[in-house]
Amino acid sequence: MADSKEKITKPETDKNINDNYRRKDGVFICCLITFLIIFIFISIIFAYLYYSLKNEKNSQKNINCLKEFCNIGYHLINDECILDYTFKAIYNSDGSNIQLINYNSSQILEMTVDGKKVNPSNNYSFNDEQNHEVSMLLDMPKNLSSTFKGIANMISISFNPLLNTSNIIDMGSMFYNCSSIKSIDFSKFDTSKVTKMIYMFYNCYSLISINLYNFNTSKVTDMNSMFFNCSLLTSIDLSNFDTSKVTDMNSMFFNCSLLTSIDLSNFDTSQVFDMGYMFRGCSSLATINLANFNTPNLNLMDSMFFGCFSLISISLSSFNTSKVQTIDYLFYNCSSLISIDFSKFDTSNAKIFDYMFYNCSSLTSIDRSF
Repeated sequence: MADSKEKITKPETDKNINDNYRRKDGVFICCLITFLIIFIFISIIFAYLYYSLKNEKNSQKNINCLKEFCNIGYHLINDECILDYTFKAIYNSDGSNIQLINYNSSQILEMTVDGKKVNPSNNYSFNDEQNHEVSMLLDMPKNLSSTFKGIANMISISFNPLLNTSNIIDMGSMFYNCSSIKSIDFSKFDTSKVTKMIYMFYNCYSLISINLYNFNTSKVTDMNSMFFNCSLLTSIDLSNFDTSKVTDMNSMFFNCSLLTSIDLSNFDTSQVFDMGYMFRGCSSLATINLANFNTPNLNLMDSMFFGCFSLISISLSSFNTSKVQTIDYLFYNCSSLISIDFSKFDTSNAKIFDYMFYNCSSLTSIDRSF
């Protein structure tokens, strides 16, 4: 009987042992699965937090990138700092090489012609006689003097509105002899540090429209020949111009022959030394309001209204001319001029009076003190 019991007990004991192992294996597997689920869950949370933080840093980095580099044409799109143009211009080609900009090719960071990226060059050859759009990204300098000087086949130009132009100090001769350009929009330009605008649009005789409404000219000292021979301009809005530091306005509107009116009522001319030739050839101007002109430092007035043959009347009663030395050719060929108010003119220092009223054939009265 004893042997029989041992035979029965042994298999029962092995079964219990196997069941125990199975239970332990099941618990271990459950724990392992639970641990893996928790680990995966925590990993997902950490990954989410990590990439969120990384994206936030990248976004901030790109914003800083924008702030740092937008002066050379970068802008922000979907939290990415993207290269963009400094300017886009339309050029008309005659089939030969044309100059695109007065910069070295090394200063051109990127360039496209008709939407296709090309190797940067300040000259380009068009093999036809069509209009072509050229976009350039420049290493933007503080000095824009003569940037487009002499580029006769540039028809129009627009600037990236995101450009940081707040450090530009010189815009003299910027479009000198750009004889084909028809329109320019400076509405987004920050000119608060610019000191020179001499010859800026000199001989732009195809220019029809120009937006200077947002120009800050508070530091500009030189406007000599600024609109010289802009003969198609019919009006110029200079109502925001601060001219309190300007010393030179010689030939400022020389031969703006279609200019029918101009509002200079806000002009501060207290520092101006030279107004010679200022309105020479403005043959369509019938009236000029200079009532607010204060000229204690004015020295030169020669040919100031030379050839203004539509001018009917003018008052210079606000002028302080105690330092003026030259007034020759002042109203030369102002053939429609009927009356002039010189009642407060001081010519005690004037040395040259030649041809002052030459061919003023309609003049009936002069109120003068000299």
